[in-house]
Amino acid sequence: TLTAKVDTISKEVKELEIKLQAVSVTYQATQDILNTRLRALYENGFVNVWEVLLTAEGVTDFISKYNVIISNIISFINVCEYLSR
Repeated sequence: TLTAKVDTISKEVKELEIKLQAVSVTYQATQDILNTRLRALYENGFVNVWEVLLTAEGVTDFISKYNVIISNIISFINVCEYLSR
């Protein structure tokens, strides 16, 4: 019946509104993180990757610093890609 169809569509709309609200919260949180990171980069200056790596106190320290830098770059790229969708 028409009433059943209207009820079904109304229920779907409510579910989509809830999903939209959750996505909006996630988006805003991600945007806030990106803004904080960009502000920190601006205020503190960009880290010179070569300086960080060349001041390592051995191979283990070098690899550790390298992994942190790569992890930060990947994280930044992922946030940018997420926000560009």
